[in-house]
Amino acid sequence: MSTDARTARISNCIREKLSGLSDTDIRVASNERCIFKVRERIQSQIEGPYEPQMVSIGPYHRGKPGLQLMEKYKLIYLKQLLERTGEENLEICVVAMANLEGVAQRWYSDERISHDGDDGFVEMMLLDGCFILELVWKINHPTQSTDGILSDALFIDLLGIENRVPFFILVELFHKTNSNSGASSKFNDLAQRLTDFVILACDSKENEYVVDDGQVIHLLDLVYKARISSFAAKFIALGARIGIPEDDPFSLYHITSASELQEINGVEFEDSGKGPWLEITWENGVVKIPRFMVHVDTERLLRNLIRYEQHYTSHHEGTREHVYDYAILMGSLINSATDVEVLRRIKIIINKLNDDQAVSTMFRRVSGGIYPGKGFCYAGVFNEVEKYAKSRWHIWWTKLRRTYFNTPWSPISFVAAVVALILTFLQTFYAIRPAGKN
Repeated sequence: MSTDARTARISNCIREKLSGLSDTDIRVASNERCIFKVRERIQSQIEGPYEPQMVSIGPYHRGKPGLQLMEKYKLIYLKQLLERTGEENLEICVVAMANLEGVAQRWYSDERISHDGDDGFVEMMLLDGCFILELVWKINHPTQSTDGILSDALFIDLLGIENRVPFFILVELFHKTNSNSGASSKFNDLAQRLTDFVILACDSKENEYVVDDGQVIHLLDLVYKARISSFAAKFIALGARIGIPEDDPFSLYHITSASELQEINGVEFEDSGKGPWLEITWENGVVKIPRFMVHVDTERLLRNLIRYEQHYTSHHEGTREHVYDYAILMGSLINSATDVEVLRRIKIIINKLNDDQAVSTMFRRVSGGIYPGKGFCYAGVFNEVEKYAKSRWHIWWTKLRRTYFNTPWSPISFVAAVVALILTFLQTFYAIRPAGKN
């Protein structure tokens, strides 16, 4: 069959689906909400942290029953994109996807994906890619409705390690649908803005990552390079300089919990604001930790980042698993709901689960069974905290402060007691002092 005939067949199939969308369908979809019980969402993450919760992107989870609602949104978003950029772009995009079909199929590791001439694969790439592009466009145009589908779960689905399309598919679709508007130069800006809506990508605008679409593999890779690997040099230098002591290679595998460090050892914790969430530092008895928001999908995001990071570092010499190291540190500090409470009260942990024990359990699951290795990013913090915590002076002073200065009136009472003691001593001294001496 000729290329033109195949293009016409796929285009007609898509147009038939689009024509089946009535204005009522679009209005109803705009008012629908994807409602999930929190505990069911958490349980699904435990059982399958790499599986999407709302939308399937790419072939791995395509057609799963629980994700069918979003298939209607994909058609709605494609319809709106074509209305905005030109109906003729449908055939143009079908041709572009058909030309990239072979390359895209080889991009997936599952051999079952490779079916030459499969119209469904081309249609999937077009629908999934255009859905992402239209969503990004709506996000960057506040006057446009996103139809109530924006949520943490949706954004983390778009970053799923098993839920993605190649970045070159997005680039090609963007260029084809914006060829007449001169907007292709703005794609880097759109891609950069997408990362700003990821819950954990909450750092400052410093060290902006300039997107090179030839170097980005997929959206998760984009976020990783934009928000994590940009701090690599700082952490690698720190880990290489301090490292794990050769005479005691296991000394850094454990750090005391936050509540114990604070109550017994006098270590303080401080919210360092909305800076880079990996940038944890130590300064004069204070561990400074940026704010970290924990919501129902946080575990899924961390697991996907860690899994991708392991793949990324294995193919890039000299790189380090920063999210992995972060999970180790936070998992060490948080052993119980009490530890979460300590960090929550000073706004280091923003707990959207409203359950401190759930946060503690989540960090234990994410960090369980993993240990720091050579070049551990937070080796310096671990060393300094442990040295400070083992100091008898700090333990003694903390105990004194907790015992005698645990209320605002304690210092006044202490000073009054000292003054009374001195006066009593002087009174006794002069009472027993021989009268004939000066």
